[in-house]
Amino acid sequence: IGVVRLVGPRAETIARTVFQTAGPEETTLCRDKLHYGAFVAGNVVIDDVVCSAIRLHGNIAVDICAHGGVRIIERILSELDSLGATVATNSTTESPCWPVDDLIQHEAAIAMSAARTERAVRFLSRQYTELPQMITETADMAEADPSRTRDRLSAMAGRTDAAYRLIGGATVAFVGPANAGKSTLFNRLVGRRAAVVSPTCGTTRDWIREPVEILGVAVYLIDTAGVHADPGALETTAIADAQRHITTANLRIIVLDAATELAPHTAEAVQTWMNLGSYLVVHNKTDLSTPNTAIRPPFATENTVATSALSGAGLDRLGAAIVEELGITDEIENQPALFTPRQANLVGKAIVLLDSQAETASSLLCRDLLGKLTASTDNSNPQDAPNRH
Repeated sequence: IGVVRLVGPRAETIARTVFQTAGPEETTLCRDKLHYGAFVAGNVVIDDVVCSAIRLHGNIAVDICAHGGVRIIERILSELDSLGATVATNSTTESPCWPVDDLIQHEAAIAMSAARTERAVRFLSRQYTELPQMITETADMAEADPSRTRDRLSAMAGRTDAAYRLIGGATVAFVGPANAGKSTLFNRLVGRRAAVVSPTCGTTRDWIREPVEILGVAVYLIDTAGVHADPGALETTAIADAQRHITTANLRIIVLDAATELAPHTAEAVQTWMNLGSYLVVHNKTDLSTPNTAIRPPFATENTVATSALSGAGLDRLGAAIVEELGITDEIENQPALFTPRQANLVGKAIVLLDSQAETASSLLCRDLLGKLTASTDNSNPQDAPNRH
């Protein structure tokens, strides 16, 4: 769905102009009640919608819930604009469209508008509600119990990288020798034939990037050219070009053919990829492997997943392993976590100050990290509140 919120002294008046109830009753927007009907522009029905009127910052706001098609929302916004409403953005904390009391709630509201999955929205909703309270409680104990305060702040900071990935998505690069089945596995996870596959070595000549959702996490999969002993000039260029994606990816999926022994140059490449950071080793083509041909240690580690890209075996386990290796666990979703660089930077400073300046650390958490905004966002006088949507 797409939700448009009207805020301001003329919100109800404008809403009654564009909303027609589905029944014969008069178009009256009762507060805290859902109304089904149609959004109209003149005599033209734009979409079936659900409207609700709520009290927000001392004013009445109206939420218009329509279908989420871009064109539908554009037409709704255009009609509201023609009736005197103006578009509000998330660029200022004074926007009355979200009831925020502090900077953390403001950052959560902004992040929600860019979140790519339902799981990310749930995470941000929890931070919107619980993180400010946790920061307040932690700041209150800073002088009396610096050690416990440090533990709390460190725990929140330790979840920051995973929070970034949950909100903004993570990059996962597929690497490995030629003909290990990288592109077939890539296509399986994407859900369509995004990469060309062939028994011929060096089929993948350039990197390919596709967005997917795995267990509620936005992931950008990158397929790269396979490594082999005798690449041509074009393949060498493709391998070199893919290197920056491999190096900067949040996670590397090292795909190996479980039915073929590793060549020495491939073993060296695998070790190099492992040294770059987080990785998973995938023993692919398990439908063809036997106990005599299966890959053996050192690449059979706890970070190993067995799959068959051809049959789809092991893909569920691979998806779960990817999310787990990215650090996105139930703990991240259910615990207070820092989710912006500003928050992480200020908490880092507070942790340093705890040893010798606990009072200053407490003040920094309250004044700078929370930054109460109640005075600037509470438009208690309806005449001072602009019409926005």
